[in-house]
Amino acid sequence: MIAHGNGRIIILNGATRSGKTSIARAIQDSFDGDWINLGAEGPLPARLHTART
Repeated sequence: MIAHGNGRIIILNGATRSGKTSIARAIQDSFDGDWINLGAEGPLPARLHTART
């Protein structure tokens, strides 16, 4: 089934062990619809650190 409509993105930012995963699980359990938890741990690629001219 393909759903059409407006999507939502929630960004949880914080230090290690600050509760981001717990909040993401609470969102998945509490809100209607499908929610995906994508982790982005680790340093950013070098190409994202340099300004583009």
